[in-house]
Parts: sequence; structure tokens; C-alpha cells
Amino acid sequence: TGSGVKTDYILAERLWEEKSYLPAARQFERVFQRDQEGRLGQQALYRAATTRLLFLKDYDQALKLFTKYLEVAPQGPAARDARLEIGEIYFSRTNQYDEAIRHYSEWLADNPTATEAPGIQLRIGRAQFFLWRFTDAIRTFEALIVRAPRGPLAAEAAYQIGVCQLGNVARYYFIGRHIVVSAAPQEGWRDADATE
Repeated sequence: TGSGVKTDYILAERLWEEKSYLPAARQFERVFQRDQEGRLGQQALYRAATTRLLFLKDYDQALKLFTKYLEVAPQGPAARDARLEIGEIYFSRTNQYDEAIRHYSEWLADNPTATEAPGIQLRIGRAQFFLWRFTDAIRTFEALIVRAPRGPLAAEAAYQIGVCQLGNVARYYFIGRHIVVSAAPQEGWRDADATE
């Protein structure tokens, strides 16, 4: 019943306020199971995901819950934030940079004029850098400078371009040294930009 779901939600909030985060997250998840189609159930699902992310550091479960939220409420009030959180988890918490790039790129395509857009573009470039895709990263940082030339992140993007250029030089030097030392380079040292 609706009143039972509300009572369960209030209990979850009370547990959360008492800093009993794991029981609160579980209670929020129970509320969602009872009210998957309703606004309160979807709100509880989002609260469970953020609680698991921010307070329990349970990144795998937070990813599952944010993804579930997007399945049941793709146009919901927190859908934009859920998409962004998924990218953040992949980028900052699990270092799955390919996934971060994919999620950030989708988010950026849907929100090109959002105030967070330059920061997301910077994160895409950083993820490309961490994958040794220096040429792609430089293009991303250059596009950021074009997008917001006077913005606070333009100087950071210019700095990151320099870092990428140094990384490119160091990578080729290191790979060259590795090839000289060993007859064949290891698979992991293959040129990430070779397809360009």
C-alpha cells in the first residue's frame, strides 16, 4: 500500500540521518522493490545508489543501482545526475577509463550547454591520457579551449596538452628502448594511437 511504502521510506531516511548507512541503503532498496513504478520508489532507488557510493564506497552496487534507476526512470528528475555519477565512478573510483569516456561522451552529447560540460570534457581528455591516447586527449583539450576560451578550465586544458606532448615523447622513447632491450615488445606496450 502507499502508506506502507511511505512508512518504509521514512524509516530509511531515519536510519540515514542516524548515520546507519548500510541499513538505510537496504531499506531504500526495499522501498524500491515495493514501488518500482512510483515516484517514491524511484527516489528511494536513487538514494540507495548515492548512499552506497558516497558513504559505503560500494562502487559496484552503486553502479548497478544508478543503472537500474536509468532503466526505470530514464527521464526521471535525477536521470542526468545518475548518468554523471556512473561516469564519475568509472573515472575516479574504478579507473575504467574506456567506460568513463563512453558515459561522459553520452552525457556531454545530451547536455552540451550545461555548466558542467567543460569539466566533463576535461575528464574525457584525462581519461584518454590515462589510456595513453595522447593524440585523442590533445584533440579533446583543444576542443575544450575552443568551447570555453576564457573559462577557468582553458588554462588547465592548455597545461594538459603540454603534458600529453611530453607523454607522447616519453612513450615513444620508452617503447623504443623496450624494443631494443627485448626482441619483441609486449602486447601491453602496443602504440595506442597506431590507428590514426
